[in-house]
Amino acid sequence: MEDFVGKAKEKLKELGMSEAEAEIYAFLVTSGGEMHVEELSEKVKLTSGAVDEALASLLRRGAVLLDRNIVRALPPSNVVAKLSEEKRKELEEEMEKIAEASSFLKKELELVYWESQLGLKVEEILEPVANHREMELYTVKLISRAQRSLEVFTERFSWYPRVREELAAAIDRGVKARVLLLSDSPDVYDTVRELKEMAVEVRHYKGEWHPIRWTLADGEELVFVIWATRKDIPKPRYFRPYYTRNPGLVKVFSEAFDKMWRESEEIQNQ
Repeated sequence: MEDFVGKAKEKLKELGMSEAEAEIYAFLVTSGGEMHVEELSEKVKLTSGAVDEALASLLRRGAVLLDRNIVRALPPSNVVAKLSEEKRKELEEEMEKIAEASSFLKKELELVYWESQLGLKVEEILEPVANHREMELYTVKLISRAQRSLEVFTERFSWYPRVREELAAAIDRGVKARVLLLSDSPDVYDTVRELKEMAVEVRHYKGEWHPIRWTLADGEELVFVIWATRKDIPKPRYFRPYYTRNPGLVKVFSEAFDKMWRESEEIQNQ
């Protein structure tokens, strides 16, 4: 019996009981189930203070009942179920903390690693943009600074009204603008017609859908966003937008635009 009690105590501690709690509960279960508090203190060889503290915790856990200084152990099946649920929640919270710490360290240490290896800070390549709204502000400013060329790659150019004035001003100062649309459905015809009247070249890219949108100015600065899901679902998701003046990245986007422009076609029936 002594070995069994010792093993039971260890398992109770594994489920979250303190040494004193496990000692008292295991003793009560194997000694008739109930006992006067003073007698219990003598039997388990704990101070009265330690017994009172452990009993208070066992009461909160629903492991014992106390009536007129008589303490009674409740059925182990119920107690173990409660302890297991408490432990499960505790472990879930711990796993969340571990996942958060892991994500933070991977992200931050990865940046430090490459900075130390290459002598190059990632933020010097890409400047994060907080959200879609701020991206549109970046785009307006980028268009306002353009002096020679503008290239826009987008699905429907639904955000055109928010950059209309800056785009028109750019055209007036001699900027050559090209817009490449992924859609040639009727809902883009009004925008296409207005752009052409403004002397903006507009074409439809016939290839498969690309989860990205960008605006490129003078072959020197770029703002872009990559979609994590398709845009035609109820709650589309996208990765954080970015702005860059990095020549390598700008060249990649510029060459991609030129290639798709060559493979595109005029939008008819507008």
